[in-house]
Amino acid sequence: MMYRYGEGVEIDYKKSMDLYEKAANEGSEVAMYQLGYMYNQGIGTDVDFQQAKIWYEKSANLGYSDAQCNLGYIYQEGLGIEKNYEEAVKWYEKAIEQNESIAKSNLAEMYIFGHGLEADPQKALALYEDALNDAREIGDEEEISIVLFNIAEVYERGYGMEVDLEKAKALYEESAEYGLEEAKDRLDNLKNQIK
Repeated sequence: MMYRYGEGVEIDYKKSMDLYEKAANEGSEVAMYQLGYMYNQGIGTDVDFQQAKIWYEKSANLGYSDAQCNLGYIYQEGLGIEKNYEEAVKWYEKAIEQNESIAKSNLAEMYIFGHGLEADPQKALALYEDALNDAREIGDEEEISIVLFNIAEVYERGYGMEVDLEKAKALYEESAEYGLEEAKDRLDNLKNQIK
C-alpha cells in the first residue's frame, strides 16, 4: 500500500500492483481485493473489469466482504460481463452477513426495482435504514447523505408503496445538510410540488 498511496515513498502503481500480485498469489485476500480494485478503477493500469472480477472473486471466495460487495456490483451493473442479478444478490447477501453497509444499500436498490428478486419497498427501506445506522455509527457523512437521499427517493416516488412527500422533503433536507448537491436539487423540485 505504501507505493500505491505514496506513504514514505514515491507513488509507483506498477510496483504496488507487483507487490499486491505477489501477496495475492501467496493467499492474501486483501491483496486480491486491492488488485481487483486497481483493475476496476484503472489505477496504474487500464480499466479491466474482467481482471477486476477475477481478483474480486478470489478474495470474495475467501470471505473478504469488500470484495463480495464489489463483485456483487459487477454482476448487478454488468461491468465487463452480462448482468446477473441472482449472482449480485448472492454476493451482496454474503457481504451483508459481515455487516457490509454498501452491500445493504445496493441490495435495497435491487428490492426497489425487483432486479433478481421480487420488488419489495419495505425490505428496501429496512436495508437502507440499517445502512444509515451503520454510516451514523462510524460517522461517514458522505454515506449518510447518500443513504438519506435514497430513502427520501423511496418516499417521493413510492415504488409500490404510498408516496409521502413531507417525509421525502425532511429526508432530502437532512441529506442536503450533509452537503449532497443532488439532494438540494431534489428539495427545490419537491418544494414546488408541495405548494
